[in-house]
Amino acid sequence: MELRLIVKASQPPPTLRSLTLAGRLWYLTEALDVSRPENIPQYICVSYIWGSGRVPNPLYETSVMSDQTLPALVAAMENSNCSSFWIDAFCIPLAQPQRRATLESMGFIYSQASQVVVSLSETSFAAVKQMVRSDRVDENALNSLDQDEWVRSVWTYQEVVNSKRLSFVTGNVAGAIVDGSHFLNCVGYSLDRYKKSHACNPFDIRRKFAGLDALEDLIEDWHISSYTKRSAFQVMSNLDRRYTAEPQNYFYSMIGAISQTPSARTSSPSITELSETFMRICEEKSDYSFLYSTAARDERLGRRWRPIPGHLHSLLPWGSWGESQPGHYDSQGFWLDNMLRFEMATTMNELSKQKIPQWLHQLELLNSDIATIAEKVYQNLCLMGFSGSSAYILTEDGLFFPQKPLLGAVDVTILVSASIQATYGGPGLAKAIAGKAVSYTPGILAGTISKERASSILIEAMPGMKS
Repeated sequence: MELRLIVKASQPPPTLRSLTLAGRLWYLTEALDVSRPENIPQYICVSYIWGSGRVPNPLYETSVMSDQTLPALVAAMENSNCSSFWIDAFCIPLAQPQRRATLESMGFIYSQASQVVVSLSETSFAAVKQMVRSDRVDENALNSLDQDEWVRSVWTYQEVVNSKRLSFVTGNVAGAIVDGSHFLNCVGYSLDRYKKSHACNPFDIRRKFAGLDALEDLIEDWHISSYTKRSAFQVMSNLDRRYTAEPQNYFYSMIGAISQTPSARTSSPSITELSETFMRICEEKSDYSFLYSTAARDERLGRRWRPIPGHLHSLLPWGSWGESQPGHYDSQGFWLDNMLRFEMATTMNELSKQKIPQWLHQLELLNSDIATIAEKVYQNLCLMGFSGSSAYILTEDGLFFPQKPLLGAVDVTILVSASIQATYGGPGLAKAIAGKAVSYTPGILAGTISKERASSILIEAMPGMKS
């Protein structure tokens, strides 16, 4: 990767590119030594959305950039005393393979910055003005923020969760800046007031404010980022609710959200290679929660539980908690740790019968039959973004909905994570045996997670051994 900065100077070195901004002279540094972060000067990362407008890039004569680049950079400069800035249009190299390696190193770049300054669109100016003088915004401001492209961008997640300090500006006016904690608390508080005044449940908010709903979960991830890790499942779930025109950017942002290590990639990565890089980084951290994705499974013995490298989308793009899905290999094969094992049953226990209606906010289901409860659960899972099958599997602790029907299976075991949990229950795998064929299908358990019963479970034996 390459780390270059826009630096203020009275007279730039004659061999370096320079430009005048905010009434001052700035130049683009040579690539800095990222192996010694302690020697990198303090700098601010500027986060903004490119939009559709393009203008010539003043530092690269043959290149174009967003017409929002200079306004965003000037807004950050006008609201800071910092003398060094990082912004993509100037600081990401154009030449390959340095460009790809830098894009894979966004986690490092943003985590090393002393501050991230977000430049919002002009449509969000009213919201920022309200936040300057209040702890909330009105409904019109909520609607404007929800539609702001920055709120919905796939890049937003890794830029925020890696930031040490966060601020928001709109327009290049000095003093028009809001502290990140205040901004995010205002959004959360305003949404909470909206829920109460309109008698909304979480599913209603997802429909009404899809962008801000994802931002609320991002707020939680940012608040805990200093003392805990994010699971791959958590990252996938939030990014699936965000927009990108380029599929590669989905993976660059996912990699940046889980890794703060500079990339040394020297080849051109395909979607398959980026997906494999993401899973490999997760495995090195002993986080196998990427297996709770909708992707098809590998067919090779010993790896049939593992997703085929490619697009990795969350089973359920909804908020969850838990640092990782731990797992390990030994001489027997691959194990998932802290897992619950469920067998097929004919009825649910009373605890789960009560929990599911409470989660659904439909207490009238307390006296309903299993089929009726399952139908309501599936409807709400679909509202939450589930794309799997309605052909549920009944266990004593809840209802397991697989990503695809388990056709022809005569022996089914449900394995559910006790590490990755959510209000509905948690993600898991169905291990199905049909004759000599063994398959692993991801799915969602709506029900009760009893962590005290969790254990390590041998998922698949090494070839030649029995699992």
